[in-house]
Amino acid sequence: MLQYNATQANFYGGNFYDLRATGYKLMSPDSKQAQGPVVDTQEMGFPDFACVVFRLSKAVYRPLFEGIWRASFAIRWPFNTERICSTAGGSAMLGGKPTPVNLTPVERGIANATFDAYAHSLTAYKASPDVSAFSSKFEASLAGNTTLTVDEKAGYDLFRGKANCNSCHLDGRGVARTPDLSDNSNATDAGPLFTDTTSANLGLPKNPAVPFYYETTRDSLGFTPNPVGFDFTDLGVGRFLRGGSDTNPNANWRQYADKFDGFMQVATLRNVDMRPCPAFPKSYMHMVIRRASRRSSISITLATRSRSR
Repeated sequence: MLQYNATQANFYGGNFYDLRATGYKLMSPDSKQAQGPVVDTQEMGFPDFACVVFRLSKAVYRPLFEGIWRASFAIRWPFNTERICSTAGGSAMLGGKPTPVNLTPVERGIANATFDAYAHSLTAYKASPDVSAFSSKFEASLAGNTTLTVDEKAGYDLFRGKANCNSCHLDGRGVARTPDLSDNSNATDAGPLFTDTTSANLGLPKNPAVPFYYETTRDSLGFTPNPVGFDFTDLGVGRFLRGGSDTNPNANWRQYADKFDGFMQVATLRNVDMRPCPAFPKSYMHMVIRRASRRSSISITLATRSRSR
């Protein structure tokens, strides 16, 4: 859950780089984050969260989903639901409606509850060993099953020493900023998270290689991803606190918006290098958008993986 710590003058918790997945509604920031990509115009692009429920109602695993969650699909889907859900969010034909699938208030409530259950399912999957195996060599060394090489040990000493990385990317040990890099601190009884769950402003400039800055023209469906081009500045946490990226659940937090402009979540470094091969490009620091182009039409089943932007 996202919280403001007055003593530290910082926010703790939340998901996404701007912390907008607070967890207040679902009691889980992870579940709130799972609901984002499916209706994001830059990612899966469903025009209505009810489309996720519609897809679930057609899935072969629907009985299993209903059995686990006691979820309801008692919805009389309009005749044009498939056409709407096969149209990318933001398209002109949707008339700017945030929920273009025409449901009654009761049906909308059912769809909302089932969409929440879907998010909790994804959260459980992402937390499972199938996704979060924590299988790096560093994890094995913590368990005493292997030994770091001289170079690996030197890198870790730099991480928790002169580079001062573990002052934010907490590893459960002290910061050993002495000439001999000695660490006389006691290890914590918890595994290293490699994040302090706060946010920070590193002062990084805009990255002109990010495709989002060039997506300034209307596509064939009447959608313009970024009308302002390079005038767009991602203010991160400050933007969220003003209500610019999602609903701020605490009106009292708005007063901190100016102080948190440019702040981005301190991402965990645990198992961070999971590239399929050494030549695969790694992401560097914060990027505004990680998608090169928008599909002209989206008709997809549910994904089992979501990205954190």
